[in-house]
Amino acid sequence: MRKPSRDSYYRYLEASWHSRPYKLFSTNSYLFDPPHSACWVILGSTTRDTNMFSTFQRIQQYCGFVTTVTVFLAAAISISSLIQEHYFISIPRASINLQSIDVRFGKPHLGFNYKRQEYALMRFDLEADLTPLFTWNTKQIFVYLAATYPGKPYANKVVVWDTIIQDKEDAVISLRDATADYSIYDVTGKFNGRNATLSLEWNVQPYVGLLTWNKGIERERFEFPQLKQAR
Repeated sequence: MRKPSRDSYYRYLEASWHSRPYKLFSTNSYLFDPPHSACWVILGSTTRDTNMFSTFQRIQQYCGFVTTVTVFLAAAISISSLIQEHYFISIPRASINLQSIDVRFGKPHLGFNYKRQEYALMRFDLEADLTPLFTWNTKQIFVYLAATYPGKPYANKVVVWDTIIQDKEDAVISLRDATADYSIYDVTGKFNGRNATLSLEWNVQPYVGLLTWNKGIERERFEFPQLKQAR
């Protein structure tokens, strides 16, 4: 068997120096021809690849790990909140009593329509307990009264009153003879005695997860009266 030359040995030493993450030292003061007589010991990791293990690379890997954990944690919180809302939360209680509704002629209050036409104002009583909607992941609840009435080609839906509940202690609503915040007006300019429905609806906004909407738990049916007075 042909004995390797000293040049071959140096090429082997150079390749080992760059490929292995450790520095090798000889136990003797002079080198013998490998691999028979040379004895090598591992003293420590002193020649690691500086590009792969630089500060920037370490920060990048750390940020990637944190982002992955955060995404999976947010998904778990969102799914658990949806399961809790659909299977473990009782339905809130509410009651609506429409006290009066007046149809007038003029410029609608708090609206962007400046032409003179028919518009409706209403007064109502509202009792609601939305406490069951608050969980550990609930940030706030947007609650509103919506009036729905037929139109062409689609039905019309107008918000007449709304509020934002941020604390569980404020989730019980009790209003007596309250005035609607917004007036109702139709694109045709007239109501023509159409039937309508007043319903309580809400939107639950969590800290983490999807917004959930409710289509209304209490409905009060009414009919738009004829024009009461002109201005």
